[in-house]
Amino acid sequence: MSTKDAHSSSEFWSWFCLTAEAIALNPHDSALLAELDVRVQRLNPKFSWEIGPGLSKPWQMVISPSLNRDLRELAKSIVAASPALRDWEFHSARQPKK
Repeated sequence: MSTKDAHSSSEFWSWFCLTAEAIALNPHDSALLAELDVRVQRLNPKFSWEIGPGLSKPWQMVISPSLNRDLRELAKSIVAASPALRDWEFHSARQPKK
């Protein structure tokens, strides 16, 4: 991950930590989701994202390279830098549905 990518990732996760509870309380809040979308797009405009019920925690967030092989490692490194949050798990690819 480049220095610029690391800074963007750090900035994203700082914002997410401050916002995670609000998203969990109202996962359909269009303003919050629009802000989340803008911030994910700043990480890379080709990324997609998804939030929903987690596999082992109440919530999960996926930051996906959208089948772009060239972005897999960047997505993995961004997710690897994610914070440890009690109610959230993070993935760089969609997880199998139960």
